Amino acid sequence: MFDRTYKSPTLVHVGVLMANYFCCQSRGEVHRALSLLAEACQLTYFLRMHEDLPDEQNVIERELRRRIFWHVYAVDITEACAGNMIHLNEFEGLPSLPLVVDDELITPRGAFAQAGSVSYMAGFNGCVQLFPLLAEVVVRSKRLARRREPLSAGEVERELAWEADLRATLDGMVAALPPQLRAGWVDGDVEADVESSRDAIVGMQRANIFVTESSLRICLLDYISEIVPSEEVAEARSSLARRAYDALSSFPLDHLAANGESIRGKIFRIVMALLKTPDMDADWVDMVHNWWGLFSRVNFVQLGPPSIALDSESD
Repeated sequence: MFDRTYKSPTLVHVGVLMANYFCCQSRGEVHRALSLLAEACQLTYFLRMHEDLPDEQNVIERELRRRIFWHVYAVDITEACAGNMIHLNEFEGLPSLPLVVDDELITPRGAFAQAGSVSYMAGFNGCVQLFPLLAEVVVRSKRLARRREPLSAGEVERELAWEADLRATLDGMVAALPPQLRAGWVDGDVEADVESSRDAIVGMQRANIFVTESSLRICLLDYISEIVPSEEVAEARSSLARRAYDALSSFPLDHLAANGESIRGKIFRIVMALLKTPDMDADWVDMVHNWWGLFSRVNFVQLGPPSIALDSESD
């Protein structure tokens, strides 16, 4: 039985809560899922997972703490993009990112350097490092929505400077990714019908990083459009949405679908952001339709009806 008294909470408690969160999400029990997420977030604080502990700590345990925290943090910020509250705030502290090495290279006393193939932790870190930036946009958007008076000229100038800095930081993060994790990479040495497990994982992570990056860029443009409405911002938003769709459409559908509910949620939120445009021309409507079609294709692969056995197969 799962101990909900939390007399001696451990990392296992956080992991079980997150597993239950995803289970409830898949069953449409949204309120229950969010309650489980809030509980998991509180436990991360109780276990001080948002802090870097002394170096003498067991390295395996340290890496588990970091991986679990950043996973919970990414889910928390993803839900915040849909209007939910942020439980894990950066001002409380964020731990270092996990080591970019595979599991078998980590020992209780240290870790060996990754050699040869790209570690799957490079994809994990490449994705979760974007969420503190996304959290900044969400916090500022919520603050602006609750503001009663318009921003002054000086405040607008500071916000635009902040936006430029954040965009430069994002561009730097994307540029620093291994080539295998950037959009447009093609596994030329892998046969179409034979894909190794590592190639499949990297492909899944490449898709997740790109859709997360696209969500962040669209959220950022949404925020700027609220501050300084202009045709230039609207055109930039339209151009970004088209480029993002074209790039995502080039990803194998299996790589997109392998990200589970996360990829559906991010694509759905992009669609909802696009629907905020008050004056949609025919091209814009087609683009929204294309994004929704992509969502439907991913949804079908993930939740498609089970195959129906023929009578001859049931004998």
